[in-house]
Amino acid sequence: MKKREIAVSVILSIVTCNIYGIYWAYKMGQTMSVTQQKNRLPAKDNSVLYLVLQIIGLGIVNYILIQSDLNAIIDKQQGTPNGAM
Repeated sequence: MKKREIAVSVILSIVTCNIYGIYWAYKMGQTMSVTQQKNRLPAKDNSVLYLVLQIIGLGIVNYILIQSDLNAIIDKQQGTPNGAM
């Protein structure tokens, strides 16, 4: 997964009137799908969902969905079942 700087993403989103935010949401959906495949999880390409949510102003939901997918990947890597600590 390519490392992305959150501060740069926020600044670019503000400067470009959220055009970069829309691009970021779509690319993050694709990146999450590839990462899930690499970790032998069922790959879900949510890039279009993230794109639509970002366009209609529900970008915060993207962060929630992405964090959920990242948690599943980490659980898989650590060998822990979902929800167990």
